[in-house]
Amino acid sequence: MLTARFYSFSKRNNSTLRPAENAGLVYEILLKGDTSLIQPSIIMYFGRQGSPEYNYVYIPDLHRYYFIDNWNFIENCNWMAECTCDVLATYKDEIGMQQCYVVRSASERNDNIPDMLYPVTNDVTTRKSIYNNPFNYEGEIDISKGCYVIGIDSSAAYYGCVDYYILTNAQLTSLCSWLMNDFVSADSGFNLDDATIALQRALVNPMQFIKSCIWIPIHYDLVTNVAGVSTDLRVFAYNTEISCYKIEDTPIYSLNTIELYRELHPQYNSHGRYMNSAPFTEIALKYPPFGVIQLDPTIVANAENLMIYSWLDLINGQVISEIRTGVYTLNRISTQCGVPVQLSQVTRNVIGGVTSAVSAVKSVLSLDFLGAANGIGNAVQEAAPKINTVGSNGGFSDLYGNIELMYTFYNQCELNIENHGQPLMQVYPIRLLHGYIECEAADIVIECTADERAAIVQFMESGFYYE
Repeated sequence: MLTARFYSFSKRNNSTLRPAENAGLVYEILLKGDTSLIQPSIIMYFGRQGSPEYNYVYIPDLHRYYFIDNWNFIENCNWMAECTCDVLATYKDEIGMQQCYVVRSASERNDNIPDMLYPVTNDVTTRKSIYNNPFNYEGEIDISKGCYVIGIDSSAAYYGCVDYYILTNAQLTSLCSWLMNDFVSADSGFNLDDATIALQRALVNPMQFIKSCIWIPIHYDLVTNVAGVSTDLRVFAYNTEISCYKIEDTPIYSLNTIELYRELHPQYNSHGRYMNSAPFTEIALKYPPFGVIQLDPTIVANAENLMIYSWLDLINGQVISEIRTGVYTLNRISTQCGVPVQLSQVTRNVIGGVTSAVSAVKSVLSLDFLGAANGIGNAVQEAAPKINTVGSNGGFSDLYGNIELMYTFYNQCELNIENHGQPLMQVYPIRLLHGYIECEAADIVIECTADERAAIVQFMESGFYYE
Protein backbone atom coordinates (compact mmCIF):
# COMPACT_ATOMS: atom_id res chain seq x y z
CA MET A 1 0.00 0.00 0.00
CA LEU A 2 1.30 3.41 -0.99
CA THR A 3 1.22 6.40 1.32
CA ALA A 4 1.12 10.10 0.56
CA ARG A 5 1.40 13.24 2.64
CA PHE A 6 -1.35 15.75 1.88
CA TYR A 7 -1.07 19.48 2.49
CA SER A 8 -3.13 22.63 2.44
CA PHE A 9 -0.33 24.70 0.96
CA SER A 10 -0.12 28.01 -0.89
CA LYS A 11 2.63 28.65 -3.42
CA ARG A 12 3.25 30.04 -6.89
CA ASN A 13 3.04 27.59 -9.79
CA ASN A 14 6.50 28.74 -10.95
CA SER A 15 8.23 28.30 -7.60
CA THR A 16 10.55 25.68 -6.12
CA LEU A 17 9.05 26.18 -2.66
CA ARG A 18 8.29 23.00 -0.75
CA PRO A 19 6.07 22.54 2.31
CA ALA A 20 7.66 21.67 5.62
CA GLU A 21 8.39 17.97 5.95
CA ASN A 22 6.46 17.58 9.20
CA ALA A 23 3.42 19.45 7.95
CA GLY A 24 0.34 17.81 6.43
CA LEU A 25 -1.24 14.42 7.09
CA VAL A 26 -0.33 10.97 5.78
CA TYR A 27 -2.98 8.79 4.13
CA GLU A 28 -2.91 5.45 2.37
CA ILE A 29 -3.59 5.76 -1.33
CA LEU A 30 -4.16 3.72 -4.45
CA LEU A 31 -3.08 4.66 -7.94
CA LYS A 32 -5.80 4.55 -10.50
CA GLY A 33 -5.19 1.70 -12.87
CA ASP A 34 -4.65 3.64 -16.07
CA THR A 35 -2.60 6.64 -14.91
CA SER A 36 0.72 8.43 -15.57
CA LEU A 37 3.75 9.42 -13.53
CA ILE A 38 3.48 13.13 -14.32
CA GLN A 39 -0.30 13.40 -14.08
CA PRO A 40 -1.45 10.56 -11.81
CA SER A 41 -4.89 9.99 -10.39
CA ILE A 42 -4.80 8.74 -6.78
CA ILE A 43 -7.60 7.33 -4.63
CA MET A 44 -7.83 7.80 -0.89
CA TYR A 45 -10.39 6.93 1.79
CA PHE A 46 -11.45 10.15 3.51
CA GLY A 47 -14.22 8.76 5.75
CA ARG A 48 -17.25 10.77 6.65
CA GLN A 49 -15.30 14.02 7.29
CA GLY A 50 -16.81 15.73 4.29
CA SER A 51 -14.86 16.68 1.17
CA PRO A 52 -11.05 16.89 1.36
CA GLU A 53 -9.56 20.39 1.27
CA TYR A 54 -5.98 19.45 0.45
CA ASN A 55 -4.40 21.03 -2.62
CA TYR A 56 -0.90 19.55 -2.56
CA VAL A 57 0.59 16.11 -2.06
CA TYR A 58 3.95 14.37 -1.83
CA ILE A 59 4.24 10.68 -2.78
CA PRO A 60 7.52 9.28 -1.37
CA ASP A 61 7.51 6.17 -3.52
CA LEU A 62 7.28 8.29 -6.67
CA HIS A 63 9.76 10.89 -5.31
CA ARG A 64 7.58 13.72 -6.58
CA TYR A 65 5.51 16.64 -5.38
CA TYR A 66 2.14 17.21 -7.03
CA PHE A 67 -0.42 19.94 -7.35
CA ILE A 68 -3.96 18.58 -6.78
CA ASP A 69 -6.02 19.95 -9.69
CA ASN A 70 -9.36 18.48 -8.69
CA TRP A 71 -11.14 16.07 -6.30
CA ASN A 72 -13.76 13.59 -7.55
CA PHE A 73 -16.04 11.61 -5.23
CA ILE A 74 -16.21 7.96 -6.17
CA GLU A 75 -18.21 5.97 -3.59
CA ASN A 76 -18.06 4.69 -0.06
CA CYS A 77 -16.28 7.84 1.13
CA ASN A 78 -13.50 7.37 -1.40
CA TRP A 79 -12.14 10.38 -3.25
CA MET A 80 -9.94 10.56 -6.34
CA ALA A 81 -7.38 13.34 -6.68
CA GLU A 82 -6.28 14.39 -10.18
CA CYS A 83 -2.70 15.57 -9.86
CA THR A 84 0.04 17.34 -11.90
CA CYS A 85 3.70 17.02 -11.05
CA ASP A 86 5.30 20.11 -9.51
CA VAL A 87 8.57 19.75 -11.40
CA LEU A 88 10.22 22.78 -9.77
CA ALA A 89 9.70 21.54 -6.22
CA THR A 90 10.48 17.94 -7.19
CA TYR A 91 13.82 18.84 -8.79
CA LYS A 92 14.69 21.84 -6.63
CA ASP A 93 18.05 20.41 -5.51
CA GLU A 94 19.02 19.47 -9.06
CA ILE A 95 17.99 22.90 -10.39
CA GLY A 96 20.15 24.56 -7.72
CA MET A 97 23.20 22.68 -9.03
CA GLN A 98 22.80 24.10 -12.53
CA GLN A 99 24.89 27.00 -13.87
CA CYS A 100 22.85 29.03 -16.30
CA TYR A 101 23.02 32.35 -18.07
CA VAL A 102 20.85 34.46 -15.78
CA VAL A 103 19.13 37.39 -17.51
CA ARG A 104 17.27 38.77 -14.51
CA SER A 105 17.53 38.10 -10.79
CA ALA A 106 15.92 39.50 -7.67
CA SER A 107 18.95 38.86 -5.48
CA GLU A 108 21.87 39.89 -7.70
CA ARG A 109 22.22 42.59 -10.34
CA ASN A 110 24.68 44.31 -12.63
CA ASP A 111 24.29 48.02 -11.85
CA ASN A 112 25.78 49.05 -15.18
CA ILE A 113 23.13 47.36 -17.36
CA PRO A 114 20.13 49.60 -18.11
CA ASP A 115 16.83 48.05 -17.09
CA MET A 116 14.50 49.01 -19.92
CA LEU A 117 11.58 46.98 -18.56
CA TYR A 118 10.11 50.04 -16.88
CA PRO A 119 8.98 53.19 -18.73
CA VAL A 120 10.32 56.67 -18.05
CA THR A 121 7.91 59.12 -16.47
CA ASN A 122 7.49 62.79 -17.37
CA ASP A 123 8.95 63.68 -13.97
CA VAL A 124 12.25 65.31 -14.94
CA THR A 125 14.78 66.53 -12.35
CA THR A 126 17.26 69.31 -13.19
CA ARG A 127 20.26 70.32 -11.10
CA LYS A 128 23.47 72.28 -11.50
CA SER A 129 26.74 72.77 -9.67
CA ILE A 130 28.55 76.12 -9.88
CA TYR A 131 32.33 76.62 -9.88
CA ASN A 132 34.63 79.62 -10.19
CA ASN A 133 35.76 80.47 -13.70
CA PRO A 134 39.52 81.19 -14.09
CA PHE A 135 38.71 83.61 -16.93
CA ASN A 136 36.75 86.03 -14.78
CA TYR A 137 36.35 87.07 -11.17
CA GLU A 138 33.35 85.54 -9.39
CA GLY A 139 31.50 85.50 -12.69
CA GLU A 140 32.16 89.17 -13.45
CA ILE A 141 34.57 90.88 -15.84
CA ASP A 142 37.20 93.10 -14.20
CA ILE A 143 39.55 94.57 -16.78
CA SER A 144 41.89 95.94 -14.14
CA LYS A 145 42.65 92.40 -12.90
CA GLY A 146 43.78 91.15 -16.29
CA CYS A 147 46.91 92.00 -18.26
CA TYR A 148 47.87 92.96 -21.79
CA VAL A 149 50.20 91.27 -24.27
CA ILE A 150 51.51 93.62 -26.92
CA GLY A 151 53.51 92.55 -29.99
CA ILE A 152 56.20 94.95 -31.28
CA ASP A 153 58.60 94.65 -34.23
CA SER A 154 62.21 94.13 -33.21
CA SER A 155 65.44 93.47 -35.07
CA ALA A 156 66.48 91.02 -32.35
CA ALA A 157 63.12 89.49 -31.46
CA TYR A 158 62.75 86.22 -29.56
CA TYR A 159 59.86 85.10 -31.79
CA GLY A 160 60.62 85.84 -35.45
CA CYS A 161 60.62 89.61 -35.89
CA VAL A 162 58.26 90.42 -33.05
CA ASP A 163 58.79 90.75 -29.31
CA TYR A 164 55.85 90.28 -26.95
CA TYR A 165 55.53 92.23 -23.70
CA ILE A 166 53.21 91.66 -20.75
CA LEU A 167 51.75 94.89 -19.37
CA THR A 168 49.48 95.85 -16.54
CA ASN A 169 46.60 98.24 -17.11
CA ALA A 170 48.74 101.09 -15.69
CA GLN A 171 51.69 100.21 -17.93
CA LEU A 172 49.47 100.18 -21.02
CA THR A 173 48.11 103.58 -20.01
CA SER A 174 51.70 104.86 -19.80
CA LEU A 175 52.43 103.46 -23.26
CA CYS A 176 49.36 105.13 -24.73
CA SER A 177 50.40 108.40 -23.08
CA TRP A 178 53.86 108.04 -24.57
CA LEU A 179 52.40 107.44 -28.03
CA MET A 180 50.06 110.43 -27.78
CA ASN A 181 52.64 112.97 -26.57
CA ASP A 182 55.71 114.71 -28.04
CA PHE A 183 54.22 116.31 -31.16
CA VAL A 184 54.63 119.88 -32.36
CA SER A 185 52.55 122.31 -30.30
CA ALA A 186 49.72 123.80 -32.29
CA ASP A 187 49.34 126.97 -30.29
CA SER A 188 52.94 128.20 -30.43
CA GLY A 189 54.01 127.54 -34.00
CA PHE A 190 57.03 125.26 -34.33
CA ASN A 191 58.41 124.48 -30.94
CA LEU A 192 62.07 123.77 -31.60
CA ASP A 193 62.34 121.65 -28.44
CA ASP A 194 59.67 119.32 -29.86
CA ALA A 195 60.74 119.46 -33.48
CA THR A 196 63.37 116.71 -33.35
CA ILE A 197 61.02 114.04 -31.97
CA ALA A 198 58.15 115.28 -34.13
CA LEU A 199 60.27 115.08 -37.28
CA GLN A 200 61.46 111.60 -36.32
CA ARG A 201 57.89 110.43 -35.87
CA ALA A 202 56.88 111.98 -39.14
CA LEU A 203 59.56 109.95 -40.85
CA VAL A 204 59.31 106.78 -38.73
CA ASN A 205 55.93 106.27 -37.08
CA PRO A 206 56.35 104.16 -33.93
CA MET A 207 52.77 102.95 -34.25
CA GLN A 208 53.61 100.96 -37.36
CA PHE A 209 55.86 98.73 -35.28
CA ILE A 210 53.06 97.73 -32.88
CA LYS A 211 51.57 94.62 -34.41
CA SER A 212 49.04 93.48 -31.86
CA CYS A 213 47.58 94.10 -28.46
CA ILE A 214 45.30 91.69 -26.62
CA TRP A 215 43.83 91.70 -23.13
CA ILE A 216 44.31 88.45 -21.22
CA PRO A 217 41.83 87.65 -18.40
CA ILE A 218 44.62 86.39 -16.11
CA HIS A 219 46.22 88.50 -13.40
CA TYR A 220 49.57 90.07 -14.32
CA ASP A 221 51.37 88.54 -11.31
CA LEU A 222 50.21 85.02 -12.16
CA VAL A 223 51.39 85.27 -15.76
CA THR A 224 54.73 86.91 -15.06
CA ASN A 225 55.57 84.34 -12.39
CA VAL A 226 55.88 81.67 -15.06
CA ALA A 227 56.58 83.61 -18.25
CA GLY A 228 58.80 86.54 -19.20
CA VAL A 229 61.90 88.43 -18.10
CA SER A 230 61.92 91.94 -16.69
CA THR A 231 62.96 94.62 -19.18
CA ASP A 232 62.15 98.06 -20.56
CA LEU A 233 59.62 98.22 -23.36
CA ARG A 234 61.11 99.44 -26.65
CA VAL A 235 59.22 100.63 -29.72
CA PHE A 236 61.56 100.49 -32.69
CA ALA A 237 64.56 102.56 -31.59
CA TYR A 238 62.65 104.29 -28.82
CA ASN A 239 62.99 103.28 -25.20
CA THR A 240 59.70 104.06 -23.51
CA GLU A 241 61.33 103.46 -20.12
CA ILE A 242 58.26 101.46 -19.15
CA SER A 243 59.39 98.51 -17.03
CA CYS A 244 57.49 95.31 -17.85
CA TYR A 245 58.04 91.65 -18.78
CA LYS A 246 59.01 90.31 -22.20
CA ILE A 247 57.85 86.80 -23.10
CA GLU A 248 60.68 84.35 -23.62
CA ASP A 249 61.14 80.58 -23.40
CA THR A 250 57.47 79.63 -23.51
CA PRO A 251 54.37 81.62 -24.47
CA ILE A 252 52.08 78.94 -22.99
CA TYR A 253 50.53 79.56 -19.59
CA SER A 254 49.07 76.54 -17.77
CA LEU A 255 46.01 77.39 -15.72
CA ASN A 256 45.20 75.71 -12.43
CA THR A 257 43.38 72.41 -12.79
CA ILE A 258 39.65 72.61 -12.11
CA GLU A 259 37.98 69.68 -10.34
CA LEU A 260 34.26 69.20 -10.88
CA TYR A 261 32.34 66.81 -8.62
CA ARG A 262 29.54 65.07 -10.45
CA GLU A 263 26.10 64.48 -8.97
CA LEU A 264 24.32 61.14 -9.05
CA HIS A 265 20.89 60.41 -10.42
CA PRO A 266 18.25 60.65 -7.65
CA GLN A 267 17.23 57.03 -8.38
CA TYR A 268 20.81 55.79 -8.31
CA ASN A 269 20.43 53.81 -5.09
CA SER A 270 17.02 52.30 -5.80
CA HIS A 271 17.43 51.49 -9.49
CA GLY A 272 21.14 51.09 -10.08
CA ARG A 273 24.24 52.80 -11.41
CA TYR A 274 22.88 52.69 -14.95
CA MET A 275 20.64 55.64 -14.07
CA ASN A 276 23.78 57.82 -14.25
CA SER A 277 24.17 57.05 -17.96
CA ALA A 278 22.14 57.74 -21.09
CA PRO A 279 19.24 57.88 -21.71
CA PHE A 280 18.38 58.59 -18.08
CA THR A 281 20.99 61.31 -17.53
CA GLU A 282 22.14 64.25 -19.63
CA ILE A 283 25.18 66.31 -18.62
CA ALA A 284 26.19 69.68 -20.07
CA LEU A 285 29.14 71.86 -19.10
CA LYS A 286 28.68 75.61 -19.39
CA TYR A 287 32.21 76.97 -19.53
CA PRO A 288 32.71 80.58 -20.64
CA PRO A 289 34.29 81.41 -23.05
CA PHE A 290 33.84 77.97 -24.64
CA GLY A 291 30.05 77.96 -24.44
CA VAL A 292 28.02 74.87 -23.55
CA ILE A 293 29.65 71.46 -24.06
CA GLN A 294 27.58 68.26 -24.03
CA LEU A 295 29.28 65.43 -22.13
CA ASP A 296 28.70 61.73 -22.68
CA PRO A 297 27.02 60.56 -19.45
CA THR A 298 27.72 56.90 -20.22
CA ILE A 299 31.48 57.44 -20.11
CA VAL A 300 31.34 59.36 -16.83
CA ALA A 301 28.65 57.15 -15.23
CA ASN A 302 31.09 55.68 -12.72
CA ALA A 303 33.33 58.75 -12.34
CA GLU A 304 33.35 60.65 -9.07
CA ASN A 305 34.73 63.82 -10.62
CA LEU A 306 35.80 65.53 -13.83
CA MET A 307 39.04 67.42 -14.34
CA ILE A 308 39.57 70.44 -16.62
CA TYR A 309 43.11 71.18 -17.81
CA SER A 310 43.68 74.44 -19.70
CA TRP A 311 46.58 76.05 -21.54
CA LEU A 312 46.59 79.69 -22.68
CA ASP A 313 48.66 80.96 -25.60
CA LEU A 314 49.79 84.40 -24.42
CA ILE A 315 50.70 85.55 -27.92
CA ASN A 316 47.39 85.05 -29.71
CA GLY A 317 45.05 84.71 -26.73
CA GLN A 318 43.82 81.25 -27.71
CA VAL A 319 43.02 78.80 -24.93
CA ILE A 320 42.77 74.99 -25.17
CA SER A 321 41.02 72.92 -22.52
CA GLU A 322 40.74 69.19 -22.00
CA ILE A 323 37.92 67.67 -19.96
CA ARG A 324 39.04 64.36 -18.51
CA THR A 325 37.82 61.59 -16.29
CA GLY A 326 40.79 59.57 -15.13
CA VAL A 327 43.05 59.10 -18.14
CA TYR A 328 40.19 59.39 -20.64
CA THR A 329 39.74 62.72 -22.44
CA LEU A 330 36.05 63.48 -22.95
CA ASN A 331 36.52 66.67 -24.94
CA ARG A 332 39.35 68.82 -26.26
CA ILE A 333 38.10 72.30 -27.05
CA SER A 334 39.67 75.60 -28.05
CA THR A 335 38.48 79.17 -28.38
CA GLN A 336 39.65 82.75 -28.32
CA CYS A 337 40.12 83.94 -24.76
CA GLY A 338 42.18 87.09 -25.32
CA VAL A 339 40.31 90.23 -26.35
CA PRO A 340 41.92 92.38 -29.09
CA VAL A 341 42.48 95.96 -27.95
CA GLN A 342 42.71 98.92 -30.31
CA LEU A 343 45.63 101.34 -29.85
CA SER A 344 45.92 104.85 -31.33
CA GLN A 345 48.64 107.45 -31.78
CA VAL A 346 48.32 111.14 -32.66
CA THR A 347 51.01 112.42 -35.09
CA ARG A 348 51.50 115.44 -37.33
CA ASN A 349 52.91 115.44 -40.83
CA VAL A 350 55.42 118.16 -39.98
CA ILE A 351 57.23 118.07 -43.31
CA GLY A 352 54.03 118.34 -45.30
CA GLY A 353 52.81 121.11 -43.00
CA VAL A 354 55.97 123.22 -43.50
CA THR A 355 55.83 122.84 -47.28
CA SER A 356 52.18 123.88 -47.46
CA ALA A 357 52.80 126.87 -45.16
CA VAL A 358 55.66 128.17 -47.32
CA SER A 359 53.54 127.81 -50.45
CA ALA A 360 50.82 129.83 -48.78
CA VAL A 361 53.23 132.69 -48.03
CA LYS A 362 54.37 132.76 -51.68
CA SER A 363 50.81 132.96 -52.88
CA VAL A 364 50.08 135.97 -50.66
CA LEU A 365 53.16 137.86 -51.92
CA SER A 366 52.03 137.30 -55.55
CA LEU A 367 48.45 138.41 -54.72
CA ASP A 368 47.19 135.00 -55.75
CA PHE A 369 44.44 134.89 -53.14
CA LEU A 370 42.88 131.74 -54.55
CA GLY A 371 46.19 130.02 -54.29
CA ALA A 372 46.67 131.49 -50.82
CA ALA A 373 43.37 130.18 -49.72
CA ASN A 374 44.25 126.85 -51.21
CA GLY A 375 47.64 126.89 -49.52
CA ILE A 376 46.17 127.75 -46.14
CA GLY A 377 43.70 124.95 -46.50
CA ASN A 378 46.45 122.48 -47.33
CA ALA A 379 48.55 123.66 -44.40
CA VAL A 380 45.68 123.18 -42.00
CA GLN A 381 44.90 119.79 -43.49
CA GLU A 382 48.49 118.57 -43.32
CA ALA A 383 49.06 119.82 -39.80
CA ALA A 384 45.82 118.34 -38.40
CA PRO A 385 46.30 115.36 -36.08
CA LYS A 386 45.99 111.87 -37.67
CA ILE A 387 44.71 108.84 -35.74
CA ASN A 388 46.66 105.65 -36.44
CA THR A 389 45.12 102.39 -35.17
CA VAL A 390 46.34 98.86 -34.55
CA GLY A 391 43.95 95.92 -34.19
CA SER A 392 40.23 96.07 -33.56
CA ASN A 393 38.16 96.08 -30.40
CA GLY A 394 37.06 92.66 -29.21
CA GLY A 395 34.22 91.60 -26.91
CA PHE A 396 34.16 90.55 -23.27
CA SER A 397 30.70 89.00 -23.17
CA ASP A 398 31.94 85.46 -23.95
CA LEU A 399 34.03 85.54 -20.78
CA TYR A 400 31.10 86.37 -18.51
CA GLY A 401 29.66 83.82 -16.08
CA ASN A 402 30.70 80.97 -13.81
CA ILE A 403 31.36 77.37 -14.73
CA GLU A 404 28.18 75.32 -14.40
CA LEU A 405 27.83 71.55 -14.54
CA MET A 406 24.19 71.05 -15.51
CA TYR A 407 22.21 67.82 -15.17
CA THR A 408 18.91 66.59 -16.55
CA PHE A 409 17.66 63.41 -14.86
CA TYR A 410 14.82 61.33 -16.34
CA ASN A 411 13.07 59.17 -13.77
CA GLN A 412 11.78 55.61 -14.16
CA CYS A 413 8.65 54.11 -12.66
CA GLU A 414 8.91 52.26 -9.36
CA LEU A 415 10.62 48.89 -9.68
CA ASN A 416 9.02 45.53 -8.92
CA ILE A 417 12.19 43.64 -8.12
CA GLU A 418 10.43 40.83 -6.25
CA ASN A 419 8.43 39.74 -9.28
CA HIS A 420 10.63 40.89 -12.17
CA GLY A 421 14.16 40.99 -10.78
CA GLN A 422 16.88 43.17 -12.28
CA PRO A 423 19.42 42.62 -15.07
CA LEU A 424 22.32 40.28 -14.23
CA MET A 425 23.37 38.95 -17.65
CA GLN A 426 25.99 36.42 -16.65
CA VAL A 427 26.46 32.71 -16.01
CA TYR A 428 25.64 32.10 -12.38
CA PRO A 429 25.07 29.08 -10.06
CA ILE A 430 21.35 28.93 -9.35
CA ARG A 431 21.90 27.82 -5.73
CA LEU A 432 23.61 31.13 -4.95
CA LEU A 433 20.52 33.09 -5.96
CA HIS A 434 17.09 33.35 -4.43
CA GLY A 435 13.78 34.81 -5.39
CA TYR A 436 12.88 35.57 -8.99
CA ILE A 437 15.24 34.22 -11.67
CA GLU A 438 15.00 34.36 -15.44
CA CYS A 439 17.43 32.42 -17.60
CA GLU A 440 18.42 32.45 -21.24
CA ALA A 441 18.84 29.15 -23.15
CA ALA A 442 18.74 27.05 -19.97
CA ASP A 443 20.77 23.97 -20.84
CA ILE A 444 20.14 21.79 -17.82
CA VAL A 445 21.47 18.34 -16.93
CA ILE A 446 18.88 16.57 -14.73
CA GLU A 447 17.81 12.91 -14.55
CA CYS A 448 14.11 13.21 -15.33
CA THR A 449 11.66 12.48 -18.10
CA ALA A 450 11.75 14.49 -21.32
CA ASP A 451 8.43 16.14 -20.53
CA GLU A 452 9.66 17.14 -17.09
CA ARG A 453 12.88 18.56 -18.54
CA ALA A 454 10.93 20.57 -21.08
CA ALA A 455 8.65 21.91 -18.35
CA ILE A 456 11.64 22.90 -16.17
CA VAL A 457 13.36 24.70 -19.06
CA GLN A 458 10.17 26.55 -19.89
CA PHE A 459 9.81 27.74 -16.31
CA MET A 460 13.45 28.81 -16.07
CA GLU A 461 13.38 30.76 -19.32
CA SER A 462 10.05 32.45 -18.64
CA GLY A 463 10.96 33.25 -15.03
CA PHE A 464 10.66 31.24 -11.81
CA TYR A 465 11.17 31.64 -8.07
CA TYR A 466 14.00 29.77 -6.41
CA GLU A 467 12.95 29.57 -2.78
